[in-house]
Amino acid sequence: MNHSRDAERGEISAIIDGEKKRDRLVRRVCFIAWGVTLTVMLVFAGIVGAEVAQTIKYARAGLANTYSVFTAAIPLLGVVGATSLLLALVSTAAVFLRFRTASLADIQLRLAALEAVLSEEGGTEPEPT
Repeated sequence: MNHSRDAERGEISAIIDGEKKRDRLVRRVCFIAWGVTLTVMLVFAGIVGAEVAQTIKYARAGLANTYSVFTAAIPLLGVVGATSLLLALVSTAAVFLRFRTASLADIQLRLAALEAVLSEEGGTEPEPT
């Protein structure tokens, strides 16, 4: 009887550990995705920054108007804003859903283990839910 209880606890522990490993993997993927996104954004900012600097140089020389400087900077603002909004929404939803799912699964497994232990110790069958 103790052997089956220990085996059941081991299985439940293995499932919980598997969920925790998946959580760590999701976090790593999230951090890598953020790193790649920020790197791409910095490269894009550098390219647009060079274009803006060139436009400023032309504006000072009288070859372009001041509005051209703002026009050159607008693509960067649009891309940064849209990417930031998209990443914030997706990552927030993923974090909430993942943690809620992991927590519910963890609670269910722990309750099942507690029910098994109590039914073995009490010698009675648990009531159906």
